[in-house]
Amino acid sequence: MKKIQSENKSEAVRSWLQIFSFITNYKYKNLEALFHKSNHLALNIYVM
Repeated sequence: MKKIQSENKSEAVRSWLQIFSFITNYKYKNLEALFHKSNHLALNIYVM
């Protein structure tokens, strides 16, 4: 019984980590895209 419980716990932790990493990855990609956009804007303003 205890073994099954610990296995379920680790499985839950693993799935939660997957979700967490997916969310942070998504946010990071969005931030990266935003950074590139603002970089291009800054470059365009500088060139003007």
